Amino acid sequence: MKNWIILLLFSSTFLHCAKTIESSKTCTCPENQPCTMIYSMINVQIVNVSNQPIILTEYRTIKIATNEILHEQKGIDSTNLFEAGKYLIVDDGDLSKIAICGEEVQFIGFKNAKQIVNEKFTVKNNCCHVEVLKGNTKIILP
Repeated sequence: MKNWIILLLFSSTFLHCAKTIESSKTCTCPENQPCTMIYSMINVQIVNVSNQPIILTEYRTIKIATNEILHEQKGIDSTNLFEAGKYLIVDDGDLSKIAICGEEVQFIGFKNAKQIVNEKFTVKNNCCHVEVLKGNTKIILP
């Protein structure tokens, strides 16, 4: 019985500390945050099962909370892509639009007016650059 009481006391202390640490996270940037001059971009790579790039004819990234289009490109062909099969989700130009604690965006891709990709990502503004927290940055289509 004594062991159970000690275990219960230890468990409640640990849980209290974990909640305190979690609630102490702030969603603000520290003053004078040093940042690199690197321009960060988060891309999604879309390939088929043979690992060949899929060329979309149109895509857009939408901020789910506001339905705002962050990036959109139409009339794509292989000559106007930086790298075949790679598409921009967000970049450092979106820092002011992305929450520091993170938020969901949705990437939607079309080929010949037919939607073939619809993928959610959780991204955040880390006070210097955009960062992906969750999501598949390589999508394999049949």
